[in-house]
Amino acid sequence: MRKEIINYPTIEVTEDIKNLRTAYAFRAKWLYFLVKEMRDSGVENWHEIAKRAIQNCALHMGALRYSDVAPEDRGSLQAVFDHVAVGWNAKVMQLTKFFNNKGEVELVFNYCPLVQAWQEAGAS
Repeated sequence: MRKEIINYPTIEVTEDIKNLRTAYAFRAKWLYFLVKEMRDSGVENWHEIAKRAIQNCALHMGALRYSDVAPEDRGSLQAVFDHVAVGWNAKVMQLTKFFNNKGEVELVFNYCPLVQAWQEAGAS
């Protein structure tokens, strides 16, 4: 049994952040319908194809987004957290960054426009 994902924005944001959320949601729906079409058309390994495509896109976008992080620090989760948990990205995703009782960095995505888009499209 899957747990229901509660995913609603809870903070007021600027029009620019709303527009970014809309852009994220558009891309999520585009991806959802592409993957759904592969599955519904009987592509045998649709799940693996989708997984590889998403991973490759994330790697590509990460290389662009974190190009200002020193190459020796790119494998550091702290360096990635320091980039992700600030500025517009933090507002789009309503991110909370904190250190847990083990001294580890935790990043909580309190809202995700991609998840909302998938839910609206009927994905579970």
